[in-house]
Amino acid sequence: MLARSRKGVAARERKRMEFDPDREGWKVAGTYLVRVWAAPDGRSVAMDVSGRTQRCGSERAVRGALARAFWGAEGKG
Repeated sequence: MLARSRKGVAARERKRMEFDPDREGWKVAGTYLVRVWAAPDGRSVAMDVSGRTQRCGSERAVRGALARAFWGAEGKG
């Protein structure tokens, strides 16, 4: 059962990695300019996504904000 599950996971990963912009169904969902700054202490970063999403904090918090900017409520649709 575990082997079958792993095969399914691998198949879904292959499908996600198939990207052909000329293929039917693919459309541009957004164009973003992402700027990232590192703090002098090396523990914090700041991010600006196309001037509409700004976040400063730990790398983990900023990654979460970036994911929400791309795929969050604004990114759906």
